[in-house]
Amino acid sequence: MNSNYKYDFKQLALEIKQLGKELGFDQIGITNTDITQEVVHLKTWVKSGRHGNMSYFEKHSEIYECPQKLLPTTTRVICCRINYPLSQSSSHPIASFAQIQDYSSHIRQLLKIYVAKILEKIRLPQETRVFSGNAPILEKALAAKAGLGWYGKNSILINQDSGSYFFLGEIFTNMPLPLDKPVEDRCGSCFKCGDSCPTKAIITPHKLDARCCVAYLTIEHKGSIPIELRPLIGTKVFGCDICQQACPWNNCRKNQTPPNTTFVLSNHLGSDNLVDWFLWSEQEFLDKTKNTPIKRIGYERWLRNLAVALGNSEPNKEISEALQSRLNHPSALVREHVEWALASTQ
Repeated sequence: MNSNYKYDFKQLALEIKQLGKELGFDQIGITNTDITQEVVHLKTWVKSGRHGNMSYFEKHSEIYECPQKLLPTTTRVICCRINYPLSQSSSHPIASFAQIQDYSSHIRQLLKIYVAKILEKIRLPQETRVFSGNAPILEKALAAKAGLGWYGKNSILINQDSGSYFFLGEIFTNMPLPLDKPVEDRCGSCFKCGDSCPTKAIITPHKLDARCCVAYLTIEHKGSIPIELRPLIGTKVFGCDICQQACPWNNCRKNQTPPNTTFVLSNHLGSDNLVDWFLWSEQEFLDKTKNTPIKRIGYERWLRNLAVALGNSEPNKEISEALQSRLNHPSALVREHVEWALASTQ
C-alpha cells in the first residue's frame, strides 16, 4: 500500500474499538497527551506533601507532566478499561484488585496482541508503546479525557456502567485518530465515599491525603504506621475498598455488570484467616503471593500489616499465641507492631 493512501481514520477508530472489545476490554477511548489541568493538580498535591513517601511522583515528574517523553512521536493515546472481579466478601482484608494474579503483565501482553491486530489494518509506518501500571503515567487523567469515566470525590475514576472496579491500559501511537469526549461528572452532591473513609483521608471532595489512606498505609508506606491510625485500619492488610463499596455506582454494577472472566482470583488469598497468613514463613509468603501485587511490599511489611489487623481483631488465644511467636522477630518494624497488637488485645 502506498504512503499516499488516504485512510478513513474515523472508521479506523471504530474498528479499533471493536477489536478491543473482542479481545476482552470493556471500553476503549482515544485522547491526546495534553493533561495540563491534571499536572497542575498533581504539582499542588505533591507540594502540600499529601503524597506521603511516594517519591516517584517527584523523581519522574517530567514524564508525568509530559507523557510524550515515553514515546516522542506520540499524538494519540488509546485508553483501555477492563473490569476485574470483586472479592466474595466485602470485608475481606485484601482489596479485590490485589487478589488477582499478575494482572499488570497480563494486560500488557493483551495490549501487545491488540497493537499487532491494529497494525494489520494500517500499513503505514507506526510507532507504538503499551503500558499498564509499569510507567510514570497519569493513567486516570488520560482515561478521563478519553471518556472512560469521571473522577469520583475519592479521586478514583468512575464509569457509569462498571463503577470503579477496573484496570487501565494505554497504547501510545502516532495515528491521527479522532478524539473522544470526556463524560460529565455524575457524583452530584453525594459524598458517601468520604463519609465512609475510616481515617478521613478524603479531606474534601477530590482532595485526598494519601498519608491517612488505608491503601497507602498498607501498600506504599515503608515505615512504622502512625499509632493514632492503627486502630482505624481495622483488619485491612493490603489495600482498601471501603470508599468504593460505599459508592452507589458500584452498587449498580453488582446488579448489572457480569464479572470479566479474563482474571482469576488467587487460591491462596480467597480465605481470610489472618493467623494463618501471619504464621507463613518468608518462603511461603513468596510462593503464595507470587504474581500478585502483594509480593512487592515484602515479607516484613506483610507481617507489619497483619500485626495491626490482629491487634484490631476480637482477642482470642490463637491470636495471642501467634503474636507472641513473633515477639523476637529480627525486624524492629515487625516487633514494634506486634508489641502494639498484643497490648491492644489485652
